[in-house]
Amino acid sequence: MRPLAFVAADIETTGLNWDRDQIIELGAVKVENGAVTARFQTLVRSERKVPPFIQGLTGITQAEVDDAPALEGCAAELHQFVGELPLVFHNAQFDLKFLKAAMEIANPCWDTLSLARALLPDNKSHSLKNLCLAYGIDPGQAHRADDDAHSTALLFLKLYDQLLDIDLPMLQAMSHLALPFHRLLLSRAITETRQTGITADQKTDREKIPAGAAAPRADALEEIFGPDKRLAGVLGAGYESRQEQMDMARSVMEAFGNDEFLCVEAGTGTGKSLAYLAPAAIWSRLNNERVVISTQTKTLQEQLYGKDVPILRSAAGYFNATVLKGRNNYLCWRRWQEVMLHPELFLTPDEREEALILCRWAGTTAGGDVAEHRGFSPGRAPGLWGKICSDHTACHNHRCKFVKKCFMAQARKRAEEADLVIVNHSLLFTDLVMPSGVLPDYQRVIIDEAHNIEKTATDFLGYSLDRWTVSRFLSGIFSRSPVESGLLPTLNHWLKKSGLNKDVAGSIEKSSLDIVQLILEAGKATDRFFKRKWELGDSKGRQEKRRYLEGDGFQQSVLEQSQELMGLLDRLTGSLSLLNQWLSDVEAADSDELDTLRQEISGRSLEARNINNTLGKLATADDKGYIFWMEPGDHNHGIKLVAGPLEVGQVLAKIMFPRVKTAVFTSATLAVDGKFDFFKNRIGLSLVDQDRVVCSALPSPFDFNKQAAIFVPTYLPSPKLPDYDKAFNDMVQEVLESTKVGTLVLFTAFDQLKRSYQQVQESGNLKVLAQWIDGNPAQLVERALNEKDTIIFGTNSFWEGVDLPGQACELLIIARLPFSVPSDPLVSARCQAIEQAGGSSFNQYLLPEAVIRFRQGFGRLIRNRTDFGAVVVGDSRITGTEYGKVFIRSLPKMPLFICRDLDELLENL
Repeated sequence: MRPLAFVAADIETTGLNWDRDQIIELGAVKVENGAVTARFQTLVRSERKVPPFIQGLTGITQAEVDDAPALEGCAAELHQFVGELPLVFHNAQFDLKFLKAAMEIANPCWDTLSLARALLPDNKSHSLKNLCLAYGIDPGQAHRADDDAHSTALLFLKLYDQLLDIDLPMLQAMSHLALPFHRLLLSRAITETRQTGITADQKTDREKIPAGAAAPRADALEEIFGPDKRLAGVLGAGYESRQEQMDMARSVMEAFGNDEFLCVEAGTGTGKSLAYLAPAAIWSRLNNERVVISTQTKTLQEQLYGKDVPILRSAAGYFNATVLKGRNNYLCWRRWQEVMLHPELFLTPDEREEALILCRWAGTTAGGDVAEHRGFSPGRAPGLWGKICSDHTACHNHRCKFVKKCFMAQARKRAEEADLVIVNHSLLFTDLVMPSGVLPDYQRVIIDEAHNIEKTATDFLGYSLDRWTVSRFLSGIFSRSPVESGLLPTLNHWLKKSGLNKDVAGSIEKSSLDIVQLILEAGKATDRFFKRKWELGDSKGRQEKRRYLEGDGFQQSVLEQSQELMGLLDRLTGSLSLLNQWLSDVEAADSDELDTLRQEISGRSLEARNINNTLGKLATADDKGYIFWMEPGDHNHGIKLVAGPLEVGQVLAKIMFPRVKTAVFTSATLAVDGKFDFFKNRIGLSLVDQDRVVCSALPSPFDFNKQAAIFVPTYLPSPKLPDYDKAFNDMVQEVLESTKVGTLVLFTAFDQLKRSYQQVQESGNLKVLAQWIDGNPAQLVERALNEKDTIIFGTNSFWEGVDLPGQACELLIIARLPFSVPSDPLVSARCQAIEQAGGSSFNQYLLPEAVIRFRQGFGRLIRNRTDFGAVVVGDSRITGTEYGKVFIRSLPKMPLFICRDLDELLENL
């Protein structure tokens, strides 16, 4: 075999949009026999100006680009440099989109990002810089094409070396799954592979009870917390004794003992996770009662299980805890095996590339939870994950020949045996309305981040439908783009090798062809319905949500336009059911494969019926107690139909509170102006016996008087006035240029964020990153933690759950008080219901909701006792109105500076 030779290449561009932005630098490194033999680098002239951010990021100036040669000549030189050697990129999809517009590329292309995601599923980050650091490679000057190409070359050699250590059966499985270019690389590795005896057997179970482990004792709570107690011994010098933590733990234990509903606000720094885990573990072990703990996100689930539970076990004694997620978070071993057997029938080319990344993980995982794989996201490959995840409509249950390897069944079994079951809010609420729940029986529940309950429950107690959901379902049965794939091609493949009587096989094939025609017609009807030009524009032409009521003209139009699709879905349901009946009468040698096909067809028939029923309910809008609306979809998916409960509290008071003896609700922000009335009313606690409801507000252990201050530039015009934007942007620019510290600027609307970002960017003096312009929230946070004095412009995702400690956030700027948009269908309907009942929708709903969100935003500033920072509120209503003072009173006490002009603001800051 010829020695491994390739060219690693990289580009720098004016931005991320390949059909708008342009290349400004090309870099390439040739590697032969494991060593760099040649390098290529050139700047490239661009018709598009280089944004200040890109100039700051790369060090490439506008003058250098203006004097550089044109792309055509540079591309020709690169083509000659590469010759016929394979090309290696880090994130090839990005680079190739730009390069293929300038040059023909027929070479094999390998991707270190895909390889790293496949070979290193446990890595937290698969960025080029972090991978290089993990392998001890000097990354050079990041964001320069020459150095990045060199880093990619060295990284590829490391990854290829690791590829050679994979066991032969796994390499062969990966090769069978891969597309031609990566198959070429894997075939080479198979030839060279060093066999080390590694097997693809699954790992041991995640939960092992230590031999002779001591369980928590009744007096353990008092022994855990305190300056000289067990927790201090476990955490060492980093532990700080906090009276608030002990008070919260006692409150939770008392709520368990008295069968109470406890609302406990624990300020930032209290250590609330351990404060509720400790009493929950002790109670569960002593009383043989399971406790369910629900968090807002899956990330927090893993943090509780991976970090807090081990700490508490060391301090309190052993207890059995496990994580349980919704079914579609787990890999279905049967469906994965089917995909692996015939990837050409089940998967599109893009899906095969993503499946390759899962291959090694799937062969070694013990839990099957996709969150274990740090390099794969179901959201990035929803079509693939929908074909291989656990799905109740496709589940064979006890009849499945892989039932002993069922990750979902194993997760449920662990939950049945656990003292603490850690779930997320979506599973908790979905479980409440499912005919057969996923969660084991429980009577004690702790709900963390409880301020989000109404929003989360609205999402999961309601229902919705969009084009992508229907299209994904249809393509799972049959798709011809770019190649035929799905359930029906798999059935036809089976028919050809089954040896069935020609007449029987012909009848089944005809039935299959009829369904193909239905799928194609339903696909067109789906596009016509969801991509129709519905009247969703406001006076400025922006797309917004639109509520509709049973009997109004808009609802009648929705119902009329949905009839075609509903009719086709109904016919599809019947045709799939009939096909299943045909197959029931077939006798075949391969009965297992036939049974699998029948189960899949039956499941798809049920799914068609469920989608049709959902569409029918959304179109008729006659479900009492629900609000119906249409909203613009994401990523060219047309529109989305949604229904949500009007009164979440009434639903929870009916289906949740009667089934539990104790419910603990905790968050850093539950109270408004020191009172819990808003929270209790919104989630239905006002409807239960008030003798069982206990509320407690624990202060933060931080000294906000010394650590923080709030500044209000009252000279700014009201946010309701047209000149507000310009005045606010001018203030932000002056403040940022004056302070030059790690800053987070919070906006309530993306439109305002973009306008402010554009003005500040024009100065060229500041390192500003904007959400969804320069990256997603996680990417921006990572950069802020690694790069000093970074400024983040963020909207919804940054108001809560983002941790920017120390120098990463010393200044917080809040553009407007975060009131909900009154025209939002749910907000409008809930306000209307309050007014009709004789209340004040502003005082009872809009104001307290905004205060809670404002407090969450403020919480981004001070994350520990060593943090110091300032908050600038660009909305003068906070001091100029009576209701604005509620926002101030709801914050911890700290210095307040009223600034009457810019000089006064800058001087005090």
